[in-house]
Amino acid sequence: MYRLERVSPDEWEHKISLNGKAVLLQGVPRNAQVDDIERFLCGTNYEPPPFENFIRAGVPEPVRMVLVKFGSRTDATNAFIAKNKGFCLNNPVTVRVIQ
Repeated sequence: MYRLERVSPDEWEHKISLNGKAVLLQGVPRNAQVDDIERFLCGTNYEPPPFENFIRAGVPEPVRMVLVKFGSRTDATNAFIAKNKGFCLNNPVTVRVIQ
């Protein structure tokens, strides 16, 4: 029998906490390259690539999402304020801060 209350959650939980230091770009065009994403993020203090890419099922077509990490919560929040509802390759991109 194991007593989990004595074990630190860091030892058994594998979720990575981003603590507000990352943003999720939703609606990035599927044909967008890393250069296009960097151009969209111009003026922010993001950490260099590689970015994490995800595809989510959507109607009528799948939605591409990109996770971008920042050095601090302030940098991530500033990117949210400056880049939310911006355009990447003529597609609107929504920015969300990930807690």
